[in-house]
Amino acid sequence: MREKRSYAQEVCVKSAGKAMQRTGMIRPGCRIGVAVSGGVDSFVLLKTLHIRQGIVPFRFEIMAIHLNPGFDPQSHMPLAAWLSRHGIPSHLEVTDFGPHAHSAGNQRRSPCFRCAWLRRKRLFELCARYRLTHLALGHNAEDLVSTFFMNLCRNGRVDGMSMNEPFFGGKLHLIRPLGFDISERAVRRAGLDYWHLVEVFDYENLDDFFEKHPEAAQDCWLTTTKAPRSYQEARFSPNSWIFFGKETAGLPLDLRERFRDRCIRLPMIDEARSLNLSNTVAVCVYEALRQNDFPGLLGVGEMAKTP
Repeated sequence: MREKRSYAQEVCVKSAGKAMQRTGMIRPGCRIGVAVSGGVDSFVLLKTLHIRQGIVPFRFEIMAIHLNPGFDPQSHMPLAAWLSRHGIPSHLEVTDFGPHAHSAGNQRRSPCFRCAWLRRKRLFELCARYRLTHLALGHNAEDLVSTFFMNLCRNGRVDGMSMNEPFFGGKLHLIRPLGFDISERAVRRAGLDYWHLVEVFDYENLDDFFEKHPEAAQDCWLTTTKAPRSYQEARFSPNSWIFFGKETAGLPLDLRERFRDRCIRLPMIDEARSLNLSNTVAVCVYEALRQNDFPGLLGVGEMAKTP
């Protein structure tokens, strides 16, 4: 017997259904992670998707993901009970993101930016772990308006958030120690208005990285000025990992020796210490994309349209 729904629930479910059909954001077989903060917006999103599962003519899965910021380790228990009653798979995790963001070690950064950065990073990690195809966020109309004006005032860009926003097919994995600053102030100064489109993962060191991604050892390429071959000889697959080091020191010697036959170099003059890191990344990544027919990227612009 179908659960009786209120008028408000009917409106949410029908509106969500129209948006899904118009944008094609959900397809058969999708595995959707729903980021549930515990607030009204994300809970309505979760409930709506749960109801839609019984309406659409195809099957898709949902998983609730809740990251407790750590101020109250028990605050998510009512959510856990509700999820259990409704049989919704979930990942509930108590973190230290809140106390860390407000700690003395983070005084020079915005607590909200740091906490959001850590939360977003963890959400992407969990999406990869559970092989989720989508991440649903409970953004509302106010979020759309505030994002529009933040982009306009901070970046001079007329832009907002779309209903269905694909992320880069590639991911950015940062292994410490870093040779650059990715704090809120530094990112804003550099004008990285595309930073929100990048899936960023952070690791304490190489051991931490390979422990979490042992598969990287099977298909990796290392860029170094000391390499015995050109990057043009590399054969990149869709699952390749490309390593880049600091401009000053490059990649560690033990890593280069471990993957000696996978080291590649961009042609350059003898007198130069190294090429600019961002330029090197651009060249290698686009070569990898070219070898795989630029998956998910547009090869033509608006000039291709008939006048």
